[in-house]
Amino acid sequence: MKIYKRIIVTFVTAILTVMLVYGGYTIYALGKYDFQLPLINNFLWSTKAVYQATMNQFFNDKVADFLAIYKAKGATAFQDSRMIAPSIKDPSAIEEARAKCIKDTKNLSPYCVSVQALDMYIAYIATLENMRANIPISVQTGVATLPTVNDFIDKRERDIIQEIDNSQKELETVVAVYDQFLFNWPIHIKLNETKKELITYKNKLKKIRQKVERFPGKFVDNTSTKCE
Repeated sequence: MKIYKRIIVTFVTAILTVMLVYGGYTIYALGKYDFQLPLINNFLWSTKAVYQATMNQFFNDKVADFLAIYKAKGATAFQDSRMIAPSIKDPSAIEEARAKCIKDTKNLSPYCVSVQALDMYIAYIATLENMRANIPISVQTGVATLPTVNDFIDKRERDIIQEIDNSQKELETVVAVYDQFLFNWPIHIKLNETKKELITYKNKLKKIRQKVERFPGKFVDNTSTKCE
């Protein structure tokens, strides 16, 4: 059963789109996300916590918006303009498509959602890279010994590198889950409808069987050797 025309966009495709435009992590510094605020991104733990909360809320909102559209329109929800990604006919249209996705925050297509999520991810990586290049003021002005400062810097470096790796894997996973969720939701709804119909059918069949089982009892000892 053809549910809708699906556009499959991988994380790799989307990140190439973003990187072609930005050219690298370090030049992205718009500061439009809370985790980029100086009071937050001075520490890895706080930056990470705010980033994860922001990304989690982003996808929660996208899923909620999709469910609202599907509830109102059913399978035709995929024909809604909010579910359709910008057309990319050739490489020259990549920047235009990306710009449309960034501007149209209501678009719920897997492509636009992945581009919007990557916009946040790139900002996060840029923030982490900036943290690697700067020692917190609390360390600079403290009375810690040089070996202690070096140990702090080394650990901070390792933690940031690990977080960069982890955050990419996490984003790959959540983008794939969102894509699969949109694809499988109509199937899930149809299966639930079929399940309800089967339960109704089973209950009716049970009632018929109970009546049939009682039917022979009405003719006990009413046998005859003649056909009348």
